[in-house]
Amino acid sequence: MPVIELDIRENGVVHTLSVDTGSPTEPAPEPAPIPDPEPAPVFDPDNLKFYRTFGFVVPDGLEWPEVLALWQANGWDFIKTNSVASGARGVITTELNKNGVSVMLINPRPDDDGIQTDVWVGTGETDTVDPETFWPADAWIQMKVENIHTQERPSWYILNNGKFIYPANELNAAGGMFPGHPPYIIALSSGSWEPYHEFHGTVQDSFYFTFSMKGNNDASFTGSTMFPDEPEPAKNLGPQDVVNGRVTPNEEVVVTFHIDVSGDQGIFEQWMQREGQEPVKVAEWIGGVTPGFTWDTTTEIGIKQFRMPTTVNDIGVAGDGVGNYWMQMEYFAIGSTSTDLPYPV
Repeated sequence: MPVIELDIRENGVVHTLSVDTGSPTEPAPEPAPIPDPEPAPVFDPDNLKFYRTFGFVVPDGLEWPEVLALWQANGWDFIKTNSVASGARGVITTELNKNGVSVMLINPRPDDDGIQTDVWVGTGETDTVDPETFWPADAWIQMKVENIHTQERPSWYILNNGKFIYPANELNAAGGMFPGHPPYIIALSSGSWEPYHEFHGTVQDSFYFTFSMKGNNDASFTGSTMFPDEPEPAKNLGPQDVVNGRVTPNEEVVVTFHIDVSGDQGIFEQWMQREGQEPVKVAEWIGGVTPGFTWDTTTEIGIKQFRMPTTVNDIGVAGDGVGNYWMQMEYFAIGSTSTDLPYPV
């Protein structure tokens, strides 16, 4: 420490006084460096189990072998559409969306004849696929879709339009994968089903993705608000967030499903992410945790094959458009973690 000596004279005597001036002013400490933000994960489709986009053109007027070969060259094993298969009553093709992106157009038309339609793209019908390399027991599924509803392309959804993602993991009695007995189906409905039964009328221009457990004797929901006295447990489950869970017209939305049957109790969760917004969790069904819901999955495995959308229902009277819909899909992805998806949740 620096010391200053002062001579002070008093009555002829000199006194020396030492004064400690203290520590010099210390410089301000350097601010701690601000760490660089973690880089956003870079989407790598090679991390996914299954990933399909639709950047190819399906010309009008192709014959059946040409249509099939074109879809197979782009990662699909089979397709059923009006242009190549009788009884389809609908069209699956590709086109440019409003942003100039090539997308798949899904256009079931059950109302054309007043009966159920059957149009789809799908993966093969073999029992040799290892689910863990395709659709694992703990799977994350994501797609970017738009529900088209215009004067030229009106879409009308009923309470039970039918299947949208139809999975299979075992052979049927005829030795094929379809029709089978899937552990669950992701369907479309104008109503939200369990737990809140949000209905806005029989026919709507918007819809919910619902989780159908019909035919699965290992799953049940006993907390129905609409059918509390039903002897059978409810099997059609929807979003708890019925506002954000609704797919409204002419709006792109990223839809994410988490389906986990790898433990003793199964899990189904759903998120919706609209343009410029963060993902919102709209459905949570966790076996043994969600009140009234159980899903015994001790014997479940992943999925070996799927079709989309397959059968679409109509009210049985042709001519009013009810049941026909137009949907565009930009991509379809299956991963083993959320972080592998194009838009993690």
